[in-house]
Amino acid sequence: MEKQERNVSGKPQFFWSPGDRAFIVKACLELWPEEAGRAIRRAALAAEGTFIYNSRWDMEPCQEPVTFQGDIQWDYVREGDVEWTYMLNRMSYMRDLGQAYWLTGEGRFAKAYIRLLKDWCANNGISREEMADSVHRGYNVNSRWRRIDASIRFTNWLKGYACIASSSEWHAERIVLEGLLKSQAELHGEFLHLAYTAFDVQSNWGFIAANGLYQIAVMYPELENAAKWKRAALDRMEEMSAAQFLADGFHGEQSPQYHHEVLDHLFETVWLGELNIEPPRQRLYAVLHAMLDASIAIAKPNRRQPMLSDSDDVDVRDKWCQGALLLGRQDLRALAYPSPDYDSLWYFGAQGIAAYDRLAGKLPDYTSKALQPAGLMVMRSGWGRQDDYLLMDGGHLAMSGHGHDDLLHVELHARGRDFLIDTGRYTYKEGKERQYFKPSLQHNTLSVDGLPSTEYIDTWSWEKPALPVNAFFKASERYDYTEAGHDGYWRLSSPVAVHRQILYIKPEYWIIVDTFRSSGKHRYGVHFHFAEDTPLQVDHQRGRIVTAHQKGGNLLMQTAGAGVRIRQEACWIARHYNEKNRSAKIVLETEEAGPYTTVVTLLRPFDRLEEAELTIAPIDIRGKSEQVLNEAQAIGFEIRSGSGGISDYVIISRQGPQSYRFAEVQLTGEVLWLRRQLGHADQSFIVK
Repeated sequence: MEKQERNVSGKPQFFWSPGDRAFIVKACLELWPEEAGRAIRRAALAAEGTFIYNSRWDMEPCQEPVTFQGDIQWDYVREGDVEWTYMLNRMSYMRDLGQAYWLTGEGRFAKAYIRLLKDWCANNGISREEMADSVHRGYNVNSRWRRIDASIRFTNWLKGYACIASSSEWHAERIVLEGLLKSQAELHGEFLHLAYTAFDVQSNWGFIAANGLYQIAVMYPELENAAKWKRAALDRMEEMSAAQFLADGFHGEQSPQYHHEVLDHLFETVWLGELNIEPPRQRLYAVLHAMLDASIAIAKPNRRQPMLSDSDDVDVRDKWCQGALLLGRQDLRALAYPSPDYDSLWYFGAQGIAAYDRLAGKLPDYTSKALQPAGLMVMRSGWGRQDDYLLMDGGHLAMSGHGHDDLLHVELHARGRDFLIDTGRYTYKEGKERQYFKPSLQHNTLSVDGLPSTEYIDTWSWEKPALPVNAFFKASERYDYTEAGHDGYWRLSSPVAVHRQILYIKPEYWIIVDTFRSSGKHRYGVHFHFAEDTPLQVDHQRGRIVTAHQKGGNLLMQTAGAGVRIRQEACWIARHYNEKNRSAKIVLETEEAGPYTTVVTLLRPFDRLEEAELTIAPIDIRGKSEQVLNEAQAIGFEIRSGSGGISDYVIISRQGPQSYRFAEVQLTGEVLWLRRQLGHADQSFIVK
């Protein structure tokens, strides 16, 4: 957005003001009627004392309404989950009430905003002594006064106030209400300024709290400490930027959900600063760019984030719209919505739509990419919504409790639908559900003797976390390749080294080679969780699984390996917090006594099965002599396609780069691929 479009009045300027109302209302109702309708419905419920949390980026959504008859119990805990209490006190419905008032013109929403503001303030006071005394509890005074909740709460008050302040209901007691809000700004500002710990430097909490502190300081410059708070908020964001982000731009908590949560709060700080001719430090712009780069790289073709670690199934295009408008980025414009998203209409107004229309879209200059050191390896056939996509997680366990035990986990989205997905998070409440969703057995990864790769302690803790080893990624026009292993099963009395290698022959299919190495006998498993409502046809004799959707694309999963058995069982998928649905998983099992056990899985998306048939068979490999090599030296196989007379030969060395003879050719390398097709010259590739 151009500089001259920003505030030059000298008065604090919020994201939207009364002069924007006519445009915002018209644009929201025309472009985003469903989104506007949901905000109005949430507001209507809140006005009657009923609360529901189903906004796109609610941190802990809850579709099930909770109604208070009479007084609101601000410390109410729903079904033993205090996260609901935190959501109640973050008060996102105050934003909804303000927006609903503008969208409908109905005074009941203004009355409800005023009533809830008064009620909360009257029943949730806090003294400076209580703030200070909570230092040993990390400044978590109680369930209503934690720093992230206090910050989110006040920013939601500001969003609602920007609409309600022009109402007759507010004007009827304006002096009292303005005084109440200002006193709360001072109280919240003092608390947020005080409550900054070493934990915050490394956590999303720090960014969330700093954003609230910054907004209070900007919007209430007359407060005695406003200048100090503003400076502190920006100083903290710079400090946290150095501590929290990996070199690839991904947030260190390794959760797409919290990556985008931090992105949201950083965006608000930067944009509010620009609106008030106080652009924050350039380092923060660099962080925004890097975070958006990471967001694009990992997003699925349906523009939703993968549900890695503590994450939900959320469309991220709103963040891309906002990034495109703030930073003028053509790649974001190309991948985001055709028009600014619902929130962008509020943040940027009429000038935003004009700027969005002027901004030409340009797709990223890559398709496949690895985020290192996050360890997220993404292979895709293109940027279209019908393109194919596979992600492997070869990174370390997150530096916070939001991480899941998902080393070597894969996700597959193709032909416009999810096939293999993460099972999600479901809850933070300690119990059987949390213990179900976090460990590796509920991810698309490997297992030994039915054990997880890392020992679960509780909802936020692990014992002896598995560490990645030998991670590698290579992208090219004709193929992509990645590999990684981990040391999670080295802890066993008979240790096992596990390793996963994936070759993507573009744009046709993926070859997954899973290797277990041990001197002892073990039961090995390769786990695949399918998206809900995926019909599976299991052919045990042929060692394959085929999805059977009546419309759209499907997936062929062809297996190979000594003594591999296919087991199908029920599982849970939680696309959102507090929601879970039944689905099915496939486990490929074998029991072997070392030294090497290999399970090969081919994944081929297809529209017509007869054109996707694959067969796989082992082949002889020779080294410098004529002697056939054993599995400790190298493995190789031929994959034949059902049509076109195509054979793909793949060689994987287990002794580093060597020279190998196979299929009447000789190549040197560690991972080799030869394509042979009737009527065409051979194509050979040194993959690694």
